[in-house]
Amino acid sequence: MYIRASCFICLAFLWTTGLALRMVQPTPPCPCVGITGRKAHCNPVDDWSDGKKETLVITNRDSDYKMWMWDSLTAVIEWNDDLNSTLTDELMCYAHSKGKKYGFYVKQFPTPDHATDVSAEISYKRADLVAVNLIDYLHNCDYAAAHAQEIANYTTTVLSEIKKHITAKVLCVMPWKPPCYELNCDVGPALAKQCDGVIFSPESYNTYCSETCTAKATVPFSKITIGITEYLAAGFNSSQLLLGIPWHGYNYTCRNDDKVDKWSGHYVCHLGKKLDSATNKTVCDIEGSREKKLIGSVVGKVPQMALLDATFSKPDQTPYKVQNGSGNDTRKYMLWFEDIGSLLAKYDAVQKYDIKGCVIYTGDDLAYDHVKVNEEFDNHMWSWMLHSILSSGQTYEKESKGNIAGTVAGVGVGMFLLGCLLGTLISCIIFRRKKALHAPFKHDTLADEYTDDLDHNQL
Repeated sequence: MYIRASCFICLAFLWTTGLALRMVQPTPPCPCVGITGRKAHCNPVDDWSDGKKETLVITNRDSDYKMWMWDSLTAVIEWNDDLNSTLTDELMCYAHSKGKKYGFYVKQFPTPDHATDVSAEISYKRADLVAVNLIDYLHNCDYAAAHAQEIANYTTTVLSEIKKHITAKVLCVMPWKPPCYELNCDVGPALAKQCDGVIFSPESYNTYCSETCTAKATVPFSKITIGITEYLAAGFNSSQLLLGIPWHGYNYTCRNDDKVDKWSGHYVCHLGKKLDSATNKTVCDIEGSREKKLIGSVVGKVPQMALLDATFSKPDQTPYKVQNGSGNDTRKYMLWFEDIGSLLAKYDAVQKYDIKGCVIYTGDDLAYDHVKVNEEFDNHMWSWMLHSILSSGQTYEKESKGNIAGTVAGVGVGMFLLGCLLGTLISCIIFRRKKALHAPFKHDTLADEYTDDLDHNQL
């Protein structure tokens, strides 16, 4: 018995000692010396200013990020579980060599005991920012109001512990609108004080908590406005908000009993349902009813003529297409995807609502394969005007559209005055050259007076 107790004490001592050694482990030598040849590339890139727009790109390292147009982005966030690798060092050094920020994605919200591990990882990897996923912890429509304060206390404790010993920015990945549990919305204001930024997750718009179990756009445009408004009302500043923008879509499998809606005239794609083991309730089986489609796969593999007759949903600002199954497959499929119009609408919303910027999910989605059509599309995507404007902090709406009424009025008045001036000048020239009026026949040649007294003898 004493031996067993001693063993437990030894194990506890070794575990505690190992944890302590890991926490005080010195930062390793700068890896950039052997990668880019400059030790300075290990230094942080701190340019998170209030007046600057941010364009962050998430990457799985599935594509050649060196081929990206880095002038159009401000930071890269690594979405990869293997952070202790040479590949991670290479990405960090390359981003810093371009003057861009580097960060990584924490997929599982840590416990208070592991918050210090995240802080240590930030220092170890020389990260400028970290994105912490709160979706799985916050986005649960079955939570009761009694748990709201508990959730607020727990999340703020973990985030404050992460931020205690670092200078990197902590970005909270959250639902498209602040979480509320039975009308209790205390979590949002509590997180507003802890999160340096909030990323609206593009995967949070269509969940089993949604009102209807139907296929929808990945990011419905109408919800962008609602989400931004709700976050501002919850105490967040516009300079904290980052819109997550998907560079992918989903192909949904519809139930066979679906028909065209008699009110709207559009096809409604209802999805299958499943039993949730946690709550023992029947919920919408969204994940089991759809397949992710990257932009590259849609452009490269779906015939272009098939996309031309796609329907563009104006409320969602996103195109979709309903297709029949092939062969013996009698089901219908609804493909919601992104195109130039839908993505530019989202970029434009960042400027219109004057929020901090956007986060691209993900940069690797453009490098699906290397067929010619994809390479041309990739280059077009990266070089979009609004993408560069977001990075440079210019204001597209305010400068080019904001005073359009005044501009038109000024041009109209100017043209009117110019017309009056030219008309007056031409009239003066014409009248000055016109001669005075004279009596009739004044300039006729004089002739002898005609009389009828002729010498008849001469006839």
